[in-house]
Amino acid sequence: MPSALAIALWAGCGLTAGSLIALAVRRREQQTPRQQLLAQVILTSGLFAVLAWRHGSALQVSAAAGYAAAAVPLAAVDLRTGKLPNWLTLLAHVLTLAGLLVATLVHLRASGLLAALVGSIVFAALYGAWYVFLPGHMGGGDLKLSAVSGAVLGWQGWPTASHPHLLTAGVQLLAWLAGALLLIWLLQAAAYLVARAVRRRLATLALRHGPFLVLGTVTALVLAP
Repeated sequence: MPSALAIALWAGCGLTAGSLIALAVRRREQQTPRQQLLAQVILTSGLFAVLAWRHGSALQVSAAAGYAAAAVPLAAVDLRTGKLPNWLTLLAHVLTLAGLLVATLVHLRASGLLAALVGSIVFAALYGAWYVFLPGHMGGGDLKLSAVSGAVLGWQGWPTASHPHLLTAGVQLLAWLAGALLLIWLLQAAAYLVARAVRRRLATLALRHGPFLVLGTVTALVLAP
């Protein structure tokens, strides 16, 4: 179990990253309320701390942390505006890729990059089919975010799928990705039912998929062995 100091250091990294991205959001999305910016900074810092507590204080959490740094403000912006800005989605890709590379180099686990590629392809293919065959039910931003969500889930899920037989490991990885996808949809379905029961106008917010894609992905990252 990581020390309290290590967890605090990761929380500090989250606070720094969250603050820098919040400044960028304030500059690019000028209508963003200060309360939202403060909330996303606090959430990012807290999430970094939880990831460090759950998976250790080493750089193995860098992939998940890179994703969380940009995904938290993405979810906040989408919840408020119904849009996922391209520049912030691109930042999520860049930070996640950087985190994946750092984690891979530290642990010399090149197979994790292959798992990340598989996760990205699986999510992009499923969301791409949804985007093409059910037009109007999902935005392009959700499709772009799904690819990076699948990548970080693939990398995080690969250790649980480690097996001397590649085929068996691949099946386990696909099962993990399917479970994470199911979690994402269950969270949105539950939120929609609750919002509709409490106040119908809130149900419109629950139809925005981006926040639940982020929430489900982050929840799976925290729960992963």
